[in-house]
Amino acid sequence: MALTGLPGITLATAAPKPLDPGKRCDELYGLPSSTSPTVDLPEFDASRAKSQWDEYEYVNPAKEWDGLGPPSAAKEAALSQLTKAPATQPDRVWWRWLQQKDKYPKFEDYRDAKFITNSGNDPRGKAFERKVIKDHGLVGPDWICQKEVEFKDPDTDKTYRRKLDAFNTRTKQILEIKSNGSPDRREIPKDLAWAKDPNWKDSRAKFVFAEPQKADAKKFLGDMRQIAGDRVTEYNYRSDRVELAPKGGQRATSGLLEPPGQSGTTRGGATDLIRESRPTPKDMAEYLNRRNVANPGGLPRGPGGVDFSTLDLKYIGKPVKGKGVDFAFDANEDPTEKSGWGGKAKAQLISDAFFTWLALSPDKFWVNLNPDEPDRIMDAKFGKTDAGRVLLEADLQMKHDFYKAMDPDTDLGKRYWAALPKQNGYPCMPGLRNWIEPKTAQVRE
Repeated sequence: MALTGLPGITLATAAPKPLDPGKRCDELYGLPSSTSPTVDLPEFDASRAKSQWDEYEYVNPAKEWDGLGPPSAAKEAALSQLTKAPATQPDRVWWRWLQQKDKYPKFEDYRDAKFITNSGNDPRGKAFERKVIKDHGLVGPDWICQKEVEFKDPDTDKTYRRKLDAFNTRTKQILEIKSNGSPDRREIPKDLAWAKDPNWKDSRAKFVFAEPQKADAKKFLGDMRQIAGDRVTEYNYRSDRVELAPKGGQRATSGLLEPPGQSGTTRGGATDLIRESRPTPKDMAEYLNRRNVANPGGLPRGPGGVDFSTLDLKYIGKPVKGKGVDFAFDANEDPTEKSGWGGKAKAQLISDAFFTWLALSPDKFWVNLNPDEPDRIMDAKFGKTDAGRVLLEADLQMKHDFYKAMDPDTDLGKRYWAALPKQNGYPCMPGLRNWIEPKTAQVRE
């Protein structure tokens, strides 16, 4: 009996892709090789003095659509029939939202938490990297950016590929440059492998942060130092981002610092945070969760880190015809990043109060809760404004708080009544009247 068959087939494994050699930092970022440093790269841990904090700009290509709303019912039905993304906007972003509508029921959450945020990650990171390279004069043949290398974890025998933001081939200094305050979760195992790899024991790693370090960054650096010791350093090079939008699209409009009945396109980081703020704590928590899930590489400071209850108008510039007016808000930071709600309502209230102040004379800014004068509670014109409502509510709350403090059932109240002068054994209550006086407005701090 004859047996026939095919020759044996040998399965071959594809050769790994060659490591990317990177590019000279000055060439990658279009800097002259003669660029001189404005500040020296520190050898050990360092933080930038507050007087030296500055800004850097970048263009987020998706930001031109920050005012785009959800599609109409007819448009949504038509886009749902398509099997691939349309070639033009805004149909393209609407179609991509529909593919993830189960995760983002509200289009605005998808727009802000994923579409715009993710689109800004790469240009923001590159802009801050360029700033660090330029400011510290990391130019010439020794400094290579985006060089791909391999780290091997001796504990697991696993080899990782890692792109280095900047690497000095002569001194073996590694720079990991972060435009936010967190490490990239996807890179942590690779960096821990570097700390253990004996082939890299003569190298050093410096982590550069543009924003205050979050808890995950501090833990990560602690873990790295437990393995690599003083080969790991941190450099808090505080710099504020300024996100710009290309021309076109559909920009968000706002009534902030606009005359009543008018709206315009606002600019600046403060108004971006206010736009991303949600009306309730629950809405804000859900939005922040979606935002974090959509960005495993870490995020810059967002609206969750702002306590909008402390929001205040701190600066108003001189109007320039055709250019609008410059203004600045101030608010306390929330390191836990669990705030951020109510920003739109608070900012609009401040804006409305500003125009109330412009429209009415100072003698109108009063409220009166004297029970003997029920017909003289507040000025008629001032009573039609939100500013008047807020002042009246504050005055009422102040009176409640004052008399609550006088309650003889409390320790403070007992001491108050005991300290009053007495006549025939009875305390003599002095005539008291409380009112609110606004602080003087500051043009600049």
